[in-house]
Amino acid sequence: MAARSRGVEMFDKAIWNAMFVHAQWEYPAECCGIVTEDASGVQTIHPCENIQDKLHAAEQ
Repeated sequence: MAARSRGVEMFDKAIWNAMFVHAQWEYPAECCGIVTEDASGVQTIHPCENIQDKLHAAEQ
């Protein structure tokens, strides 16, 4: 479980690593996702599809 007091310490190393991998995979597009934490402090990352570019293309 990670500390809850300050920025970097909010997420444990596994979550940071998963976010980094997701960001690399999505690059050069912006990556999106949600991090949840259950009552016992277990964090889970939920990568999401960024549909912004698809929506802008559909408006054209």
